[in-house]
Amino acid sequence: MNATTVTSARDIQRPSVADALAIAQAELAAAMALLRDLDVADWQRPTDCTGWNVHDVVAHMVGQNEEMARPDRLVRRVRQARRHSGLGVLDAHNQRQVRDRANVANEQLVVELEQWGNRAIRAARRIPAPLRRRMRLSMFFPEARDQPEDSFDFLVRVLMARDSWMHRSDIAAATGRPFTLDRHDSDVVRQVGRDIAMAWAGPPVILDLTGPAGGRWSIGDGMPIATVRVDAVAYLRRVSGRPADGPPTIHGDPSTTAALLATRMQF
Repeated sequence: MNATTVTSARDIQRPSVADALAIAQAELAAAMALLRDLDVADWQRPTDCTGWNVHDVVAHMVGQNEEMARPDRLVRRVRQARRHSGLGVLDAHNQRQVRDRANVANEQLVVELEQWGNRAIRAARRIPAPLRRRMRLSMFFPEARDQPEDSFDFLVRVLMARDSWMHRSDIAAATGRPFTLDRHDSDVVRQVGRDIAMAWAGPPVILDLTGPAGGRWSIGDGMPIATVRVDAVAYLRRVSGRPADGPPTIHGDPSTTAALLATRMQF
């Protein structure tokens, strides 16, 4: 996008299912390329996901894809999670995914991520549109009520790629590997921009995300009173509550820019 072009983030369209699954396929390929470059020590490095090392993050990613292809495994883990005291259903469910593959060798996890990732994409493609729109994620996870949309349609069209993208960034950050960007990364970033804009209730502001995956959007209606300029990857990590490199450059009303930088979103 041209650096001088400013469009409303609310006008960003959701991808079609076909486009969303192409993005998910590209993200799977990017994750596979990163994982195949890791050495043995990398798999034990701590990540920004509390209590998880790289092996744990990949086990979670495998579990997410497995459950899309095999919903019975999702149901089993959710039932187990609901019996867990001290954690919310989503966190307990995610811990169950990690525990189920705690003893799987690193190389086998890579094989399983590719296998289940491809199966998940095929399974998502087969879900009938009426069912995809009607089914609520909150049927399984109460936390889904805080998502921009509480539906399997949102899961397929946005979250499948978004969740994997963020965990790829976790692994790259933990291991010091490059976080390689291509065209599909900008699609992930755009959807985050859209969801931030849809939830934003503050004064109008320009969000200027730099780097290959970035863009320049207006958030809110009217003449912007502030601008936040920050690397796109760093901004998404900040929005998720993770540590982020590269301090933002801010212009204009400080309370507005502070509020935008404090906005958080589940990934």
